[in-house]
Amino acid sequence: MRVARPSGGQPYGVFVTPISREYAALSSVRPAVCVMIIDPERRRASLADRLRVMFGLTEAEARLADALAAGVELRAAASTLGITYGTARARLAEIFQKTNTHRQGELVRLLLAAAVID
Repeated sequence: MRVARPSGGQPYGVFVTPISREYAALSSVRPAVCVMIIDPERRRASLADRLRVMFGLTEAEARLADALAAGVELRAAASTLGITYGTARARLAEIFQKTNTHRQGELVRLLLAAAVID
């Protein structure tokens, strides 16, 4: 939903979602929800920078992860980044390890979730 600002600027975006059972133990009260408030006027760090901080990726790994999150196929991302396909596969393996993911689809889902977190 959107929430108006007292200043009259762009409204805040508010997203409320239930917390899954695996995280419900973090709350002493049930049911529990997660509330995200997005300020469209706030300047955000690039996704690659956020991925470096969140997952401990190198700059090169973060650039590759950013391209994958944008829907670019691995071979095309390698070409765009000026690296070989073999190097891209090696970096992808490191990204899997650092993000505790095992498949590219699983990784992209995680990266897209990280894209909305600031």
